[in-house]
Amino acid sequence: HELDNSDTIPVCRDINECNIPDSCPANSSCANYDKTYECFCDTGFAGNCLGSICHSFLCGDVDECATPTLVEQNCGIDMTCTNTHGGFLCDCKYSGHELDKTTSPNVCRDINECDIPNSCPNNSSCTNFDKSYSCSCDTGFSGGNCTGEDCLSHFCQDIDECAELLCDESMECENSI
Repeated sequence: HELDNSDTIPVCRDINECNIPDSCPANSSCANYDKTYECFCDTGFAGNCLGSICHSFLCGDVDECATPTLVEQNCGIDMTCTNTHGGFLCDCKYSGHELDKTTSPNVCRDINECDIPNSCPNNSSCTNFDKSYSCSCDTGFSGGNCTGEDCLSHFCQDIDECAELLCDESMECENSI
């Protein structure tokens, strides 16, 4: 309180401590009350204080990713959690998935890599499955099969059936692609 002599009778008026610079620590908000004030830590920070002790008080970052239970609670199943200053970020634990933020809680949905251009080499077929995909060389091409990111450097090469002498000598052989 402060003494207000502007009236004919001096009166004690409440001081709004929230208007005093640094009355609350960083990452907090202030609420003024009669004869005191309170500092509330922002979301993602821990600790509240009342009155004059707030000058030396700190709002500490809450690690929302500290335990598997918190990760599951804040992000979901099969997700990773990264603590940030005052918050956290969620991501999918497995490749081949993308975070769907339109649901609550967020979920990881399978990406159909077969819909992504150049996931498989030319002259091959793509098969999507949970967490990955595979590519198989088409008939008449060699190179075998590949799975996931290995397919990005995989090639399917034409098999020259004429070189394998599949035709008899009386026939003319023409390799086709």
